Amino acid sequence: MRLHPHPGSPPNSAAPVHSSAREDVLTDVLDNVQMALKESEDLLSLAPVPGLAAAVVFLAAILERVKKMRSNAETAEAVSDEIRKLNDVIGNVVRQVLSRATCLQMKPEERPEMLKGFEDSNGWRGRVEQLRKELEELLEKAERCAQGPWYKRLSRSTRDEDTLKMIRTDLASTIQRFQLAGGLSIEALTDQNLAVGEATYEEVKRIAAAQEAEAIKQEEERKKQQEARERSAMEAIPHANAAGYKSVSNVDKSYFLSGTRKVVFERLDEWVSSDKPVCFLIGAAGMGKSTIASEFCRRHKDELGASFFFRRLGGDHGVGSTGKFFPTIAYQLAHARPELRSHIVSAAQSDVHAAHSQMEFAVRALLHKPLQDAEAAGALSRVYIVVDALDECNESASEPGLVPECLRLLISCALRHPSSIRLLITSRPEPDHVGKALRRDSSLKNSSVLLSLYEVEEREAVDRDITELIRTKLCDVEEGAQWYERDPSVVERLVWQSQGVFVFARTAVEFIVRAAGIAQMERRLKLLLTRGNTYGLGNLDLLYRTVLETGFPPADLDPETREQVRVILAWIALGRDADGIEPLVIEKLSGIPCVESIPILTKLRSMLTFDPGAEDVAKREFRAMHITFPDFLVDRARCGDVYHVDPSDMHARLAVDCLRWRHTKGTEEINYVNWYWHGHVYQASPTPELVGLLKAIFTSVSTDRPSLFFFSSTFTGSAAQGTALLRWVDTHVGRDLAKVMGDQLRLSLPWYAFYYEVEITVQDPGYPGEGPGALPMEEVEELNEQRVRQRGMLAPKRHCYGLSRHRLT
Repeated sequence: MRLHPHPGSPPNSAAPVHSSAREDVLTDVLDNVQMALKESEDLLSLAPVPGLAAAVVFLAAILERVKKMRSNAETAEAVSDEIRKLNDVIGNVVRQVLSRATCLQMKPEERPEMLKGFEDSNGWRGRVEQLRKELEELLEKAERCAQGPWYKRLSRSTRDEDTLKMIRTDLASTIQRFQLAGGLSIEALTDQNLAVGEATYEEVKRIAAAQEAEAIKQEEERKKQQEARERSAMEAIPHANAAGYKSVSNVDKSYFLSGTRKVVFERLDEWVSSDKPVCFLIGAAGMGKSTIASEFCRRHKDELGASFFFRRLGGDHGVGSTGKFFPTIAYQLAHARPELRSHIVSAAQSDVHAAHSQMEFAVRALLHKPLQDAEAAGALSRVYIVVDALDECNESASEPGLVPECLRLLISCALRHPSSIRLLITSRPEPDHVGKALRRDSSLKNSSVLLSLYEVEEREAVDRDITELIRTKLCDVEEGAQWYERDPSVVERLVWQSQGVFVFARTAVEFIVRAAGIAQMERRLKLLLTRGNTYGLGNLDLLYRTVLETGFPPADLDPETREQVRVILAWIALGRDADGIEPLVIEKLSGIPCVESIPILTKLRSMLTFDPGAEDVAKREFRAMHITFPDFLVDRARCGDVYHVDPSDMHARLAVDCLRWRHTKGTEEINYVNWYWHGHVYQASPTPELVGLLKAIFTSVSTDRPSLFFFSSTFTGSAAQGTALLRWVDTHVGRDLAKVMGDQLRLSLPWYAFYYEVEITVQDPGYPGEGPGALPMEEVEELNEQRVRQRGMLAPKRHCYGLSRHRLT
């Protein structure tokens, strides 16, 4: 029996239970479709395919109207099903796009580039435009549904039913047309446009990659140019190439036997861990200070900023003076520490005179200011500066105030930058530069550590280290190992004779192991251990005396050999190049053939850095292993008459050798002559031969016909050396010749100022074109052109760095 609705019930209302269930189903359907539309919106945010976002918006709006027509539940459900179908088609298109983007490994921000193909495709634009138009029309039809007063619900429901059916039919047609318009499926059309978009994307990507590569190339080129400018600015800073602990000149100082000097390094480690920025290491000659300093540099190489190993041997451009000390420290810091480089380079570029100024101005511009700027930027970590053998600075005697001032300024760097700079300085106790600095500044005691090798190391520990040194060196030779195995006391006896002096131990064992066979080794040991030293010398001097007398017994020296030995010893004691000099150069200058000089040098090998077995040995430099040997040779009381090198007499001999070569062999240059002849002259006795050569060379020249001596290399000495040279000539030859030489020197260095008063004075007020008496830059350039014309070659540079300067060129 069919139930009739209650008279008061709304028209077409069904039974309560049936109507409620139907409404629940419709609600679920509508909610699911709404969620699907929301999912499509989310997908379109990942891949905004042109036109589809608007379609989803229209579908959502139509769905909202359908929700209001719940009285037509069945038809509303059918319409929503069509909406879902069209949404699925749209979702599939978007997923198709996302799948292709995933295969291409595209980033989300890159996907719009691929979708440009859709915007440019007429077929796609027409289809989505038709879809949008039809959905807009359907929305207009849906807008009329569920409108009107409630009491007209029956007639409205009928009308809505007809509208919904029409919308459903139209939606089905719209879906059909969108999927297959023009005989091309939406999937195929999408794939076609994706292929175009992909090609567009790949082209854009290729262009972007090319642009990026070009940008990287330009940035690399910019960095290269910047680095080149920085290198140029750094290289313009005057510096001593042989100063660093890794320099070939300091290779003999780097020999450190593992396990030795433990107590010293324990104390140094304590200093490293403290908050005191300065450490002084004091010890006598031969106690191994330089080896300790070199090993400290090696152990702290990652934090090492600069190292300067003074050598008494060497010219103005070497490592024997304060002239280039601070610029060299700045130069090394710029190379070693990137965080300081730009600041030092900037300082060097903004103040080009800083490196040539007085020490105080050089320190302020090249060290204090860059350190301050780096610290302010928070980029500077701890930096070690190691200065070895301060006592070997050549200016100690001639200009006694320079070294203390250099030390004061150096310490001021560490004290002003205590968190950044750690300063290690080694020196002999005499001259007492360190003691005077501590007495002069009482606050320095609280900011420094003073380590005296006499106090730090017990004699027992020193002897233990020397024992290991001697044993290792001796057993490196097969015969020495056999000898030690047979008689271990040989090491003990040498240790006792060394008396705690490492250089003695090393030199002694080198002297012994050079012998041919065990019998000769024993004989040499006996010579070293002979008691009753008739010369009254210390063990180190006795060692040098023994080596000399063994190689060159006075009774066996004929006059010619004796003179050859004397000249070679003079080159060892007085040679001004820190790197040494070659046998071939001595043959050229002093006339001693290599076949005769090399055997002499071989007999002296235990006191020299020289390898007679090296390839092309005639071109291998030799020099004293330790400064104590040159000191020994110039002291008659220590070395005796036979081996004594009289400084003034032998400087005259070496000066004559250099001048004669340059005067008679002017077409063949020897760099040692160009760099150091004047240094020998102003320390020489005024022998007739030397005075005669100077007159012969310079009295015949004028400013119209300059001397090749100054023009061949450009005067490489300092203003102080120029003063010393002209004063020597003024005293021993005459003011006229001194003025001629001064005029020639001024042509070579036109920025120098010359004053001919009671005493001649040479000053360096700055660069060309500045300072009293200096020539304008135009005249300097003209003079350089004259050099080229006169010499038939390029004018030499003012500064020369690189290979050893005395090599034949």
